[in-house]
Amino acid sequence: MAVYNDTGNSSRGTIAIGTVSGTSVSFGTPVVFETGGSCQFPTVAHDSANNKNVIAFKDDSNSGFATAIVGTTSGTTMSFGTAVVWNAADTSATFTVYDPAVEKVVVATKISGNGIYGIATVSGTSITFESNVVFDAASPSQTNIVYDSTNKRMVTCFKDNTSNIGRARVLLVGGDTTNLTAENYIGM
Repeated sequence: MAVYNDTGNSSRGTIAIGTVSGTSVSFGTPVVFETGGSCQFPTVAHDSANNKNVIAFKDDSNSGFATAIVGTTSGTTMSFGTAVVWNAADTSATFTVYDPAVEKVVVATKISGNGIYGIATVSGTSITFESNVVFDAASPSQTNIVYDSTNKRMVTCFKDNTSNIGRARVLLVGGDTTNLTAENYIGM
């Protein structure tokens, strides 16, 4: 899958499904998923439990709000549910990853100077988000998230703009818990 804002079509959010044959990739006809206007920073993750694709993006046609939509693949085309605003604030670049350990989709972005992530559940062509969680309040940039399959954890990597260094944090998703024990508790 290739997801992008099509500058030749008013920067509308567009996706194309690829088919691999040997060492070649061919794409089906691109499909617009955001028809209202300009879409920025689209990313996609495949929810393997539901066999759906979640696209998260900044919806410039709706005040730059953080938005997500569920797509269903059929051959080399895709159909979509209704787009959902998961944070009604002007957002930055989005990063979308599926967590197979808890069967949730995680979307990270920066809003109002805070690095946040939203945890989403897909049901049919609908998507619902739990409350957003702040992972950094120091105006992070160059954020990305990955799934660590060995430890079954989501990890965000970002530039801390206060100290100007790279940082990483484990994100708590679904049934995750912290590793706090009596041995490693220092106090308050």
